Amino acid sequence: MTSVVHDDFCTNSTLQINSPSTSEKPYASTISYEDFIDCTNEYYDIGRYKEKSNITDFVKKRLLENPFCSPKNYVFPFSEHNKQGKVVKRYLNQSHLDKYSWLVYSPSMKGVYCKYCSLFASNKVGENRCQIESGMLVSKPLTTFSKLLGKNGLLQKHQNNKYHINSVESAKLFLNLYDKPQLEIQNILSETRLAQINENRQRLLPIIDTIITLGKQNIAFRGHRDDGTLLDTSNTTSIANEGNFREILKLRIRAGDKILENHLKNASSNATYISKTTQNLLIKFCGEEIMHNIKSFLNYSKFYSILFDETTDISTISQMSVVIRYIYNSEVREDFIGFFDLHYINFGTELVASAEPKIDGIKLGRSVIHVLEMNNINVKDCIGICTDTCNVMTSQLRGAVSEIQKSANLAVRVPCYNHSLNLSLSKCLEGQFIRNCFGIMREVIAFFHASAKRSYVLKNILKSKLSKLCDTRWVERHDSSLYFEHNLCLIVDTLKNIRTWNDTISSTKAGLLINSMLTSQFLISLQCITYIFSKTIILSNMFQKKSLDLNLAGSYIKDLLNILKSNRENAEAEFSDIWKKTKNLSSILNIDLQIPRLVDNQKNRPNYSANTPEDYYRISTFIPMLDEVILDIKTRFDQNTTNAFKLYVLIPQYLVEMETADLNVALSELWSKYFSILIECNPLNSEICFKSEVTMWRAKWIRDNNNQLKSLQDVYAKCDEEIYPSCKTLLKILLCLPISVASNERSFSALRRLKTWLRNRMSEERLLGLALLHVNRDIEISKEAVLNRFATNNKRKLDILL
Repeated sequence: MTSVVHDDFCTNSTLQINSPSTSEKPYASTISYEDFIDCTNEYYDIGRYKEKSNITDFVKKRLLENPFCSPKNYVFPFSEHNKQGKVVKRYLNQSHLDKYSWLVYSPSMKGVYCKYCSLFASNKVGENRCQIESGMLVSKPLTTFSKLLGKNGLLQKHQNNKYHINSVESAKLFLNLYDKPQLEIQNILSETRLAQINENRQRLLPIIDTIITLGKQNIAFRGHRDDGTLLDTSNTTSIANEGNFREILKLRIRAGDKILENHLKNASSNATYISKTTQNLLIKFCGEEIMHNIKSFLNYSKFYSILFDETTDISTISQMSVVIRYIYNSEVREDFIGFFDLHYINFGTELVASAEPKIDGIKLGRSVIHVLEMNNINVKDCIGICTDTCNVMTSQLRGAVSEIQKSANLAVRVPCYNHSLNLSLSKCLEGQFIRNCFGIMREVIAFFHASAKRSYVLKNILKSKLSKLCDTRWVERHDSSLYFEHNLCLIVDTLKNIRTWNDTISSTKAGLLINSMLTSQFLISLQCITYIFSKTIILSNMFQKKSLDLNLAGSYIKDLLNILKSNRENAEAEFSDIWKKTKNLSSILNIDLQIPRLVDNQKNRPNYSANTPEDYYRISTFIPMLDEVILDIKTRFDQNTTNAFKLYVLIPQYLVEMETADLNVALSELWSKYFSILIECNPLNSEICFKSEVTMWRAKWIRDNNNQLKSLQDVYAKCDEEIYPSCKTLLKILLCLPISVASNERSFSALRRLKTWLRNRMSEERLLGLALLHVNRDIEISKEAVLNRFATNNKRKLDILL
């Protein structure tokens, strides 16, 4: 049994006790099998522990409060003695135990102990010849039961001994300390000091609360002048900007916070704890407390996936955002764990002048491993890696994912579905007419954004601004294109008004843009873009949800492909609707829809032979666009990705419909890949047992006829871990696999809010703490825990360490 080592103190030369640790509780002690048996029988046998060198405080408490209590009609042992040539039996009975409350019987040793002396008496008791009888009740059991009672009886003589009285006092003090763990020995010696510590801690809690509030709300702390005394009675109308932190502290005081007011009035100038240095420390400890909570959540799940991406902040520092995805309380969580300077991690502060600090895939992967190890997160438990699709991430030889997989051999790469869908749309929209249409839209939007008066005129007509066609913000590009098409007529009217201005630059550019927009190619291309984006915008929104699992994401991609294939097969009917909308729009804008001029040799333009403009644009624009979209989505979302590496076979909707032979092949692949995890889950597991368990899992869903559960979280919740441990583990792995790095993109948006041009000199340590506070707003922070970290970090002017 493991034991906790405690400091000893003495009240006199013979009184010694071990004080319980403030953090030690029954659930924190390591209990042996014997302890467990004793707990289940609601008593502790002191004989089992007397020979052990170290006994935990938890066991001591149980031995004192719950010793062995004999049941009714219990047969106690006896001892035999020679009396005048006859053998006489002397019995131990319940009356002895009732008369002396300190006397306890040990069934395992067949004798009695003094429960106080056996635990708290000096080790020297019983060593001298004159103490041989006492040694029997202290260091070894008393097994001879003659002469127990009476004035000169062994029990009465023991009760009168000084070491017994001291042991009783030690035991009572021990129980008092155990029940009140906040009373450390040093605090018992000075109740005044304990009261002062509590008062000092109450002084700092409002300061910590203010820092947490400002951090979560992303409100800047510092001002132009934020040093010196906060409550300056000589200058109550200061016009200097002392910053939000100091102003909110003043606001709290005006609102009636007397504790904070007394602290700032009475504390010495070097113990107010409102300086920028203390701010940085408390922000750091807030971040550490958030990471402590995240790691405690992660320990519950064990398995996780890593999501990471890189960007350059306003200070031109290469920041890597790291997010982990895991399961906690049957819910999916994606928690941000920080921004990290890639160049500092890989090159430090000392760099050879001629060396190029290049961040390649290998360095990026090693940086991720470094971050995990720095936060004491086991790399071996990583089962998924989600990144964008650039070569630095995905290269088989020198990619970041491959480098991480060397340390996390079970981790599989899951491409970001949002990036992949965005690239598919960008790839398929490269036809000449559609490419030109996007270029014209960008020019129109830039034209209005470049001038206040142009933007003012447009807002008066549209009642809003035009959004930019952002290549990386997926939903914004969809929304901007759809909004542009919906308000095309109003945009043209605005340009016509600007064309009449005296401003030659604005009027000339407006005329050129009108001429570019009022063409058959632009109108048809705009309608085709709207047609595609109206079908993909739902997926762009869905793929940003944290709760979306890989199975549902794959199902949505398959649904999109089926819809697009159906549209391709019925291209003539689908384009007919587009053509009708275009004709209505052209009649409003007075545009004649016609075939562009054809040439003999096709080089730089679609040169299809068609009888009508409708046929021409269907053949030259609509059908090629659909073909490119379908082909590119098929390529980027291949079978391995959508099938989630055979883990999908555990989902009821697939499991009940699979042929037995196909199921066995898939299960063999799963066992081959995850056998180390499955054996760790159940040491007696084998491939045959695993397949049998899945067969039972399949029979359950066939019997229940409940295969309509398509949400993986619902399936995971329905899986009983005691009956289907392997299935539960693999479903957890599948649920941990991410489908998008949208959480990283959201953290980059937070980075832009945190590190503005006014705050561009923020240190990396301060940035990390503020980012953890701002991004992880749903994680509760204990102010007491932050204060404890601050107190133990260094010696403080105020005594705040309990």
